[in-house]
Amino acid sequence: MMSYLLIEPETIKQSLRLDPQQLKKSSLSIFKRRCYNAVLLHLTQSRIEPNAANEQQIEDYVHALFMLCDLGDFPRTKALLMLPVNETKTLHEYFGQLGCYLKQREIYEAVIDKFAAQIDLRFKAILLNSLGLANGYLGKTDKAILLHQEVLEIARDLSDKHIELKAYDGLAKIYDFDLEDCNKAKYFYKKMLRIATEINDLKYQALAILGKGNCEATHFQYRESINLYNQALQIGEIIDDEELNIKIMSGIAASYMKLSKKINP
Repeated sequence: MMSYLLIEPETIKQSLRLDPQQLKKSSLSIFKRRCYNAVLLHLTQSRIEPNAANEQQIEDYVHALFMLCDLGDFPRTKALLMLPVNETKTLHEYFGQLGCYLKQREIYEAVIDKFAAQIDLRFKAILLNSLGLANGYLGKTDKAILLHQEVLEIARDLSDKHIELKAYDGLAKIYDFDLEDCNKAKYFYKKMLRIATEINDLKYQALAILGKGNCEATHFQYRESINLYNQALQIGEIIDDEELNIKIMSGIAASYMKLSKKINP
């Protein structure tokens, strides 16, 4: 099988406004030009083997991000973190999809530490929320909860329902998957659903209903969980989100199997 590129080189050059020819003509010091050329090499020459371990798939992007941090280049660091990899994930979110939570945490902490004075509140909320999710997956639940609560404070300061919604999503996941506290998780899923309905965010409506379905299944309420999963699936089909629909259908299948065993032991 042939190796592949995660992000096309031209997309990276345009998004980061980095070009070898322009760098030659720039007034930057020789050291900085060499550093930026190294960043470009990491980002545009990185061909990934299909069977490579997940951390190997992202190592060139991680090196580039840390180099941009060392250069003190906040605009390009932010642009690279937020570069779309596919229809649903930016680069930093893709690291999480691959399960590279330690690298995620290192990057977020480095960016927040290096650029504290330059980060606007909305981008800070993105970083803190993502840092909370990474800490949750790494078992640092107390830290994760504090980070999501800080995001809630930012959301309220900005009167931004979208940020508030993501903070509640993060808290629900911590209590659902990490702490296995379904009652607390359901409390946050309800808050998610209320806000998602208020601002007509169909994806987060489906995620909230899916989460409630998972909680019901955990408490062996399979008929109720199936009902909730079907509600979520109706929304999932409207927005045509394949990743979301797979999760919902997996929940439906699991609940039907467990219900069948319960009825016919």
